[in-house]
Amino acid sequence: MKKIDKIWDKTWEPMLKILLGVLIVVVSVSLFQYMFLDSGYSQPPEGAWQGCTGNSGNSGYTHDGTLVFDGTGPGLTWTDLDLSSYVGAEYKLVLLKIGGVGSNTAGAFRPDGDTDDYYLATPYASVNRFWVTSANEAMAMLETGSNGIIEWKTTSAAACKIWLLGYM
Repeated sequence: MKKIDKIWDKTWEPMLKILLGVLIVVVSVSLFQYMFLDSGYSQPPEGAWQGCTGNSGNSGYTHDGTLVFDGTGPGLTWTDLDLSSYVGAEYKLVLLKIGGVGSNTAGAFRPDGDTDDYYLATPYASVNRFWVTSANEAMAMLETGSNGIIEWKTTSAAACKIWLLGYM
C-alpha cells in the first residue's frame, strides 16, 4: 500500500494540482465575462448620471467647499446646523471638514430629529465623530434630516470652522 501511495504522490498529485489551477482560472474568467461583459455591467444604464452636478464627473456627488460655520462650538448640547440653503430641504448625504480650532476639541454629528444619544463626542473618530486640534483637521460624513439640517455637539465651546465639502 505504501508503494501505491508514493506512486500517487509523485505522479497524480502534481497533475491534479495543475488541473485544479486551470479549472479555477477558467471559472474565474468565465464568471468575469458573464458579470461584466455579457450582462452589461461594464456600462451604466442609459441616463444613470443625469442631473449630476459639480466637477466630480458622473458620480451624483456635488462638490461644494463652502464654509458653513465659523464660530464657537455648541458644547455638550445638541444644536442644529442648518445646511438646507446649500443642500436643499431634503435628505442628503453630506461630507464635512472640521478645523480651525484653537485647542483640542471632540465632537459628533447626527441627523436632525434623531434622538438617539449614541453619537458620543469623544476623541475616537468615526464617520460621524471628530477629534481636532490646532494642528489638524477632520472629516465627517452623515445624512441630514428630511429638512437638510444636522445636529452637532462638542466637548467644549471652542472656536471651530466647518466646511461643506460636498453632498449627494
